[in-house]
Amino acid sequence: MPSSSELPPKQLYKEGLWHLKAQDYPKASELIEQAIRGVQNPPPDMWRNLGWSQYLRFEDLLSSRKTSRGLAALSSARAAYERAEKGYVRAYRSEEAPDREDLISRRITDCRRRLIHLEGFLEYLERREAILTGQNPEAVAAEHPNVKLPPRRPSSQPTPAAPPAAEALDPASASLKDQVQQMVGRISSWLKPEQ
Repeated sequence: MPSSSELPPKQLYKEGLWHLKAQDYPKASELIEQAIRGVQNPPPDMWRNLGWSQYLRFEDLLSSRKTSRGLAALSSARAAYERAEKGYVRAYRSEEAPDREDLISRRITDCRRRLIHLEGFLEYLERREAILTGQNPEAVAAEHPNVKLPPRRPSSQPTPAAPPAAEALDPASASLKDQVQQMVGRISSWLKPEQ
């Protein structure tokens, strides 16, 4: 049997997907990365599956408290999803696959959703690291330029006003409120034990 480095990229990719399904995320990531390196213009699906395997690898590393290696896997997953998104956008804009337009559109949405998810994890872990080490969160974020922390609201800024009462918005809501209270009363009377 040939070693994994001797296999053609298509076979490496299939092996990587098999390991991904078998939940062997480090091996899946390694094989998919090798397949990507062996192809001149990797399709976005390869990048997307690499991103997914790296994300699952991140979860495993984080659960075993290997935070720094987990952050590296998370950053790699983010980069892979960005490459996949760019590839899907390029395919969507081209006239090559009009019959696959809906599928490509869903894949673009999926990549964007996952990128938002990954950004949230990165921000959370950076803030967590800052709190645990007693550092300023902005200083920790400066060490990792790929994480952009949202600005904090100054404490002098007033809190938003509470919305007006429901009765003031809609006069019919008062009758709805009465109806709901009556229904709750009936249901609670059914649930009371007989004496």
